[in-house]
Amino acid sequence: MQIRRQALMFVAVTAAMAVFVTPAGAWTRTVINPCTPDSATSCEFFATKWHEVYMPTAPARNQLAIFFHGTLGKPSNNRKIAEYLAGQGFHVMSVKYDADTTAKSACPDSVETTDPNCFRRFRGESVFGENVSDPVGQAFDHSSISVSKPNSVMNRVLNLATYLSTNYAAQGWAQFQMRDVNGNCTSTNTTYNTCDMRWSLAGIGGHSQGSGIALYLSKFFGLRQVAMLSGPQDTWASSAANWIAEGGFTTSSSVMWGFAHTADGEYSGQSLAWGVLGIPGGLTDQAVGSPWGGSHRLTTSVAPACIRPTAAHGSTVTDDCTPGTPPIYQPVWLATYGG
Repeated sequence: MQIRRQALMFVAVTAAMAVFVTPAGAWTRTVINPCTPDSATSCEFFATKWHEVYMPTAPARNQLAIFFHGTLGKPSNNRKIAEYLAGQGFHVMSVKYDADTTAKSACPDSVETTDPNCFRRFRGESVFGENVSDPVGQAFDHSSISVSKPNSVMNRVLNLATYLSTNYAAQGWAQFQMRDVNGNCTSTNTTYNTCDMRWSLAGIGGHSQGSGIALYLSKFFGLRQVAMLSGPQDTWASSAANWIAEGGFTTSSSVMWGFAHTADGEYSGQSLAWGVLGIPGGLTDQAVGSPWGGSHRLTTSVAPACIRPTAAHGSTVTDDCTPGTPPIYQPVWLATYGG
């Protein structure tokens, strides 16, 4: 037991950086234990479950790309998209968050009429923390999950950005927070006791559950772009969750993108949500090539590179399932993040 405690203390304060060069460009990857930016956040013993951040060496776009993995995932499952975006000049934060429960299992079709706020409570607790007020003063709790404020998505993102601004100042992370030219914070988020983000510079997306996280954040903040890859999952049998259907998003639907595989078992729900959101264009196969007739609702039917029941679901962005070397969906990834 004493040895394990010492090991956990070691990983809690460790970060590692390595330099990589790809055909798309040069970048550095740094892995950071989630409890390093904020000691109240749960530590992860294995480095494959740490946050992964990517710094473009040159030229930088001065735009931030945040990626959220899917259920039971981890940042190391989605390195291809992060590496590609970094090679294209984005600063990239691939964030580890609590994702042990799927939205669909937390809110099955059977509760559509009896618990219409189910998806809202699920997202609210995951993103802001159990019974923590969101930016409009609402607080939520869902019986299927238990996410404390320190382990919430918002706390992890804000504190990771602060950690990077402080410890890797030369890499330019401070520009993505509300800081002046000297690096001093000009707007503190009192709920999480750290500097606020400059959301207008952030393109936020994710895979599966992670895409729902990105969309939920766009409800409250004006994001540069929203990328939903194999998601969102917040739909009933024939209708979208009320937090989606009611509209009122701070981010315009004109900068939202969806991308899904037609053989995905959740495809009908994903495409339904895109339509309800008012994302531009009709369903368009990515194979027709950019700019896809102006559509932001993209599909694929290309065979996944892996073999498992969820292969189609993962093929849009998960490393082992995405086809092609280099991945054939790179143009889609770039477009969904605003390239």
